[in-house]
Amino acid sequence: MINIAMDDDDKKILKKIKAKKKESFKPNPWLEIKKKIILDAYIRNDGNSAATARELGISRVQMWRYKKEYGLN
Repeated sequence: MINIAMDDDDKKILKKIKAKKKESFKPNPWLEIKKKIILDAYIRNDGNSAATARELGISRVQMWRYKKEYGLN
């Protein structure tokens, strides 16, 4: 392992980077709303991906991606 000496400026930059990373993990309420809309439509269409995609106005490929993202099978 290589040890690199850091001055005060380097430490400040590192602290800012770590703070940004923490900010990026905050839950996004819009993503939760989108997920709920998709899941509700999927349930309404009895798990029929093509019908769900039509209802939502998205492609079947996009619906497949959402299914994969949300763990629907």
